[in-house]
Amino acid sequence: MGRLFEAVRFEVGDWQDAALQKAIEEHNFKVQVRWLTDGGDPARSCWWHVTEITLDHLRPSPEWKKQMAELQLAKDCEAEIRKGLKLLAKRKQHEAEQRRMLEEVADLFQAEGVNKEQTSPGTCGGLSAAG
Repeated sequence: MGRLFEAVRFEVGDWQDAALQKAIEEHNFKVQVRWLTDGGDPARSCWWHVTEITLDHLRPSPEWKKQMAELQLAKDCEAEIRKGLKLLAKRKQHEAEQRRMLEEVADLFQAEGVNKEQTSPGTCGGLSAAG
């Protein structure tokens, strides 16, 4: 709301006390200066001219509540998707680590099997005892 009021000009009236009228006039002057420095049309003193504001203006409308509920649902869905993607990435990383370990074990067994063939009983370094 603070950024909205930077572009809102309020009506000064005799029903307001002097201090409030002075504060509104100062605010309206700042709005006009901001309006002109930001390239606003000099024929207009501001973007919005508010003559009355009540608490109903500041309460969220049913449409706004619906949009905020949809936004929250979208945020929740996005969070669940991110959580699922993180779990999927961890699972893939774990499977890749298991596959790497199995390949290392398979390589060790293959190397050990080759060494056993070369030094099997009755041979000396792959040469037969008869030779």
